[in-house]
Amino acid sequence: MRVPKILISNDDGVSAPGLQALVKEFIDQSFCKVFVCGPFGERSAQSNAISVTKHVHAFEIQVNGAEEAFAVDGTPADSIIVALRSQLLSTKDFDLVISGINRGDNAGVHVVYSGTVGAAREAAHHGYPALAFSIDNYAARSVEQYKVAAEYAVALTKEVLHIHEGVNSRVPKELHRIVLNVNIPGVDDGTVIQGFRLCRQGRHCSTSDLIEAESEPDFAEQNAHKDSEIHMGRVTIRAFKHVNFRHIQDGTPGTDHHALSQGFVSVTILDSLMDVPLNEENALRRHDGNLADTVRDIINRAGLAMGHDNEHSP
Repeated sequence: MRVPKILISNDDGVSAPGLQALVKEFIDQSFCKVFVCGPFGERSAQSNAISVTKHVHAFEIQVNGAEEAFAVDGTPADSIIVALRSQLLSTKDFDLVISGINRGDNAGVHVVYSGTVGAAREAAHHGYPALAFSIDNYAARSVEQYKVAAEYAVALTKEVLHIHEGVNSRVPKELHRIVLNVNIPGVDDGTVIQGFRLCRQGRHCSTSDLIEAESEPDFAEQNAHKDSEIHMGRVTIRAFKHVNFRHIQDGTPGTDHHALSQGFVSVTILDSLMDVPLNEENALRRHDGNLADTVRDIINRAGLAMGHDNEHSP
């Protein structure tokens, strides 16, 4: 029987508990080979940023159960590019690329900023099917706090790979170059997960205010080589910092964050193209007409595997 290969990355760093919990759950269920390539240290809110003016360095690390594991001194997207377009790993023949599990939700407009989604989207750019997993719990800092989320993530992954009773096949063709953005409720507060829901992206997001702060004393010295005016001391440098972080809620039924607030695992289909099709013909041409039905079938099966009724997965 052919054993699927999965590449795992994230934006919280390769030592983050969300990634460690996810790898552990894959290894414990023993149906695939896991490879890890992610950023060295936290690189949240990096979106699809890549390093173009400096070398990207990588070094081998130990991740229990992984076939190979590397840390990359770069962005989440850098990590994916190095994994898929260099000779760092022994293979590029991955059935699926997964990013996560992120600490905190990536619903709504968070998708735009998220390095977790950015890593998955970078994989989709290169033609791979990809999943991005996040937990709606910013306080999750231990592997144990990600255990339930990891179980749901692996259940969904197995259905994407069509693994049933020891038989597996490749990911459905409709999912290539597509990202499934998956947000899983946190359970620390007693939330009982209700099942999976296929959702659209909402407008839930975080925002903040900025106040003026004292500039970092070495800023001018470190950046003098970039600008002659800074070098000559002819500019007044001002600094600002974020304060008063808060959420702008979107409780519109059918959106990802609404599903999360109701205790459901939200699954949103993302495309790497960001323009709005100008007519129905263009919309149909962009995606296989079976895409939504394929994803509905996947989350229905995953829901059943986790003990939920199909009615929770429209």
